[in-house]
Formats: sequence, C-alpha cells, structure tokens
Amino acid sequence: MPVVFIEAPPGIRTDAKRKMVEKITSAIDEAYHIGNTLVFLHEYAPDNVAMGGRLQSENPKVAAEGQFDPQCDYNKPETKAMQPAQLHEDKFLRILWDEQSRIISIVWRPETSEMTDEEFKSELTLFAEQVEEMKAPRILVDVSNFCHKPDPDVGQWRLKNISTRYNAAGVQRFAFVFPKDSQMEPMANQPSEGEQFLTQAFDTHEQATAWLTA
Repeated sequence: MPVVFIEAPPGIRTDAKRKMVEKITSAIDEAYHIGNTLVFLHEYAPDNVAMGGRLQSENPKVAAEGQFDPQCDYNKPETKAMQPAQLHEDKFLRILWDEQSRIISIVWRPETSEMTDEEFKSELTLFAEQVEEMKAPRILVDVSNFCHKPDPDVGQWRLKNISTRYNAAGVQRFAFVFPKDSQMEPMANQPSEGEQFLTQAFDTHEQATAWLTA
C-alpha cells in the first residue's frame, strides 16, 4: 500500500485537511491502483523550523501572516487578532511590528536608566534600520519606562541621522506613549524641524494606535 508523508506548518482547519488528504489519496490511487493509501501529516511548530539559520518563530513576516501562531485555534472559521511580531529585543528595548496596522514600535525598558548616550544612538540607529526594512509608515514609541536623559546635542544628532531616515522611508505619523497623567512636553506634539511626518503624544496605546491608523 502507498504511504505519503507530509511535513508542513500548522495553520489549516480540519475540513481543509480532509479535502487535502482526499485529493492526495485519489491521485495516488489513480496512479497506482493499489488502494489503502496511508497519509501521515506532521505539523511543526515555528520554534522547530529554521530557514537560513533563523527560527521561523522569529520571522516577522511569518508571524504577521498568521502562520505558525501557537495562540490561534485553527479549527475555528476565524482566528483571533494577530499579535505584533517581535523584530528585536535587548537590555534597553523591544521592537515590535504589526503587519495589519503597519505600525512599528519601540517599547523602552526601565534599564534605560543605565544607558549611555552612545548606546542610545546605537539603539535609535538599529530602530531606523528596522523602519527602513519594513517600510513602516507609522511609528509608535512607548516612553513610559524610558529613564535615560540624553545630552542636548543628542537631539540634533537624532534629527540629522535618524529623522532623515524616517523621512526617506516614508514615515507618515509618529506617536509617543507617555506614562498616564504625566506632563507631556510640547515638542512631543509637533514634528521637529525638517521632519516630514505628523507627531503626537498620548498616554495610552489605544489612543496612539487609533490616531496612527486614522
């Protein structure tokens, strides 16, 4: 009797699997005329699959398309809303990408209290590279736990070396999320000189996301 092995990612519902194995079995039976074809389907979780030396659980495009999502119930007609994919994580920040809203985010960590200006510049440069790679039109920066106090000249460095890259990447809107009930600086509600995107500050992610996607 013929035996077929299928190795694939999770993601299709039971009814889709049923149709697939029926068609495979029909094709095998038509070719061999033996019958009793066995089909084995082995599904691999994203952290058990790598391509080009990179785990697929860390692949933002795979996560954004909803494949390999262990949180989804694939037996339901509709899956729950996708969670942002993590592009990068280190001591000072996390970088997230939401394919559906096309928002790229920085979530700064309390450890930024130990960060130097050079490390701050390095992190912003890394983030700019991600903005360019994803061609992100919307940026959300969560400074709720940002504790670093950069020197005044870092602001000019940012305008020259980071904001220009945002402009070139096609960024349209830039939102800050401050701690709730904190006093927001006026400059957080307007673009700096030379920036070609709108800028606004909020105290919740929901407000920021609504404005970014308006």
